[in-house]
Amino acid sequence: MFKIYNAIDIHKLDAKTLSKTDNDLMLFLKNWNDTTKFISVETSGSTGNPKKISISKKSVINSAKATNSFFGLNETSVYLICLPIKYIAGKMMLIRSISSNSKICFANSYSNPIKDLDHPIDFCAMTPYQVKNSLASSKKKFKWIKTLIIGGGIIDKILEKELNTISTNCYQTFGMTETISHIALREIGSKSPSNLYTCLDHVTINSNETNQLIISSNSLGIQNMISNDIIELIDNKTFKWIGRIDNVINSGGIKHYPELLEKKLEEHLQGTKFFIDKVEHAELGEQIILIIENTKNIKIKTAIFKNFNSYEIPKKIFELDEFIYTNNNKINRPKSKTKAINLNKWYKLDQ
Repeated sequence: MFKIYNAIDIHKLDAKTLSKTDNDLMLFLKNWNDTTKFISVETSGSTGNPKKISISKKSVINSAKATNSFFGLNETSVYLICLPIKYIAGKMMLIRSISSNSKICFANSYSNPIKDLDHPIDFCAMTPYQVKNSLASSKKKFKWIKTLIIGGGIIDKILEKELNTISTNCYQTFGMTETISHIALREIGSKSPSNLYTCLDHVTINSNETNQLIISSNSLGIQNMISNDIIELIDNKTFKWIGRIDNVINSGGIKHYPELLEKKLEEHLQGTKFFIDKVEHAELGEQIILIIENTKNIKIKTAIFKNFNSYEIPKKIFELDEFIYTNNNKINRPKSKTKAINLNKWYKLDQ
C-alpha cells in the first residue's frame, strides 16, 4: 500500500522518513528550500561522461507549471514518483507536485514501481525499462494510472504495441537535462499514434543547415540552443526525431543514422538488446557495425537485413555478454562499444 502525502508538506517530513523514501530526497529539498537561486543536476551519461550543470529554480518552476498546465494537473491530482531524485526527471516530478499543491506518493521499488499500487494516480513518469518490467509483472495495475509519460530511452515497436492494450494515456517525452526535463511530447498507445513530437506552449523550435534542432524558451532562459539531435522540422512547434549528430556514420560519403537503422531491426531482434555503431575504415572513412548483448547465443543471419540497402548492412557483428549501463539503466553506448572493440569478438554475416 502506498502512503499519500500532501506535496506541499514533503519538506516537513523527518530525516528518517525522507532517507527511507529516497537517499537524495532530503539533500535536494534542503537545496530547494535554501536561498540560492540555482540547483545542481547531473546528466545521465548515456552518450558521454556524466557532468554536473546548474539550472535556475525559476526555470525549474516554469517547466513544472508548463507540464501541469498541459495535462490539467492541479491540487486535486495525485502524482506517483518512481524515478530517483538524483536525476532531473525525479526532481521535476517532485517540483511539479509541489508547485500544483497536489497529493504525492512514492513507489516502493524503482524496478517494479506499480507492483503495490492500489490507488488512482493522475500522473506518473517512468523509463522504458520500468514500463516493460511493470507490464510483464503488474499489467493490471495500469488501470490505476490515468496519464503516463515515458522518457530516458527508446520506445521500441514491441513496447508501443503493448501500450496499445492498456487504458492509460501514454506519451513519449523529448528533452534533456539542459532543457530541464521534456520540452515536447508524442502521444503513443492511441488509436492513431503519431511519430511527431509537439512542443509545450513555452517552447519554439527551428533547425539549421545540418538539420540540428534549435530550441528557444523565454520561460527556461534558453535562446537558440543548438542540440545534438537531428530532426525533420514540420513547423515551429512540431518535429520528427531522426537521430543524434554525434552518432551519424559517414561511410563512403553516405550519411547513416543509427537510430533509423535500429528501428528497421527491432522486429527481427525482439528480446535482444543491440545498437548500431561505427569503426574507422581505411577506404570508406567509417564502417557500420552491429553490437549485440548476446545472452541467447543467437547467430545473426543476412535475411534480417532484407529491408536494408546494401550499403546500410553492418559489415561486422560484435558480441558482448553484457552491455555497460548508466545508473538509470540506459545503455552506455561509448563504453559498451569500447568494451566490444577491446574484446574483439566479432564475425561477418553469412553471404
